[in-house]
Amino acid sequence: MEICKSDNYNIYAHFNIHEFYSKSPDAPDCHYLNDIVMEAVNYVREYYGVPVVITSTYRTKYHELVLLGKSHTGEHFKGNAIDFKILDADAMKDYQHQVETASGEVYTYLRQLGVRGFGLYDEFNHIDARSVGGSHTDAFGSYAFWDNRKKKTITELKTFREDEDGIKPIRKQLFLFGLVLFLLLALFVWFCVKRCVK
Repeated sequence: MEICKSDNYNIYAHFNIHEFYSKSPDAPDCHYLNDIVMEAVNYVREYYGVPVVITSTYRTKYHELVLLGKSHTGEHFKGNAIDFKILDADAMKDYQHQVETASGEVYTYLRQLGVRGFGLYDEFNHIDARSVGGSHTDAFGSYAFWDNRKKKTITELKTFREDEDGIKPIRKQLFLFGLVLFLLLALFVWFCVKRCVK
């Protein structure tokens, strides 16, 4: 759906269309936003019956690269993602539990709707309608899931995590560890050769 800066009407009972407009400082007058994520956030609002605040939708290349230091290939840049806060602690806890355990009425509805990316944070949640899922699988197919909350749970510690761009942070860490190990080994060999030559 096209969202324009000048739009000002209620698209849902509890959301004005303007709430879905980009928060990027250099946002164009109009931009695309996937209907699936809009409907998903509206469902969360209706299901819990508490206020939900949209914190991020479409992000420009400048916003992604310069302000956030991320790649501009993520789902926000494509107009496929929404970040939102649930302004009720119990509702937030229930939503995050359903997503974390990949079960429950809200989770099931969002997956049926076409949500394929879920991110959990301390203060907000991320959903997206990426074209290709991630490394997790359920009855609806593959999906991406990552948990960037500071207080980790048992379930999160047992699973591989993905980030918003679909990259597994553990692979990044293993690569860096391997690189450091290789450099140390090269330094050791150089030192041994230098001593043997004398």
